[in-house]
Amino acid sequence: MRFFILLALSLSVLSCNNNDDQNLPDCSLVDCAINDLNLELISASSGENLFENGTLTEEELTITIIETSDEVPLMLYQGILNIPLASYADGPSQITYQISTNEELLFEISFYSEPDTATNVCCPNTRIENVSFGDTTIEVVNEALFSYKVFLDL
Repeated sequence: MRFFILLALSLSVLSCNNNDDQNLPDCSLVDCAINDLNLELISASSGENLFENGTLTEEELTITIIETSDEVPLMLYQGILNIPLASYADGPSQITYQISTNEELLFEISFYSEPDTATNVCCPNTRIENVSFGDTTIEVVNEALFSYKVFLDL
């Protein structure tokens, strides 16, 4: 009888697995959504949306990350410029986007970015703080949703 108890205890100890990677979910089929910076570009003189009045087009805009020289994808939806606010670094960093058209700088946006894997392993949120537009005049539409009106002299 002692033999069977010892055998059962031995098998239970040997069958324990310390591989922590097996506790992580399979993220291969997850499509993650990220925060967007939503900008309505407004003429400082007329108050009109610069996309709706034809002054600017989506095709002529370029958004570049100054720190890496990488271009950032953008999307225009109902006259609002949507720019992904992903973290392009593995750790906390200060990011600056340069928005330009035809090689002419329109304005810069800088923010602090930090990946947050504690809340969601498959889709780490990017914590964004201290969004700044430098000397460019803005109006905050919804700070929690990163929505702003940007007034430009074009």
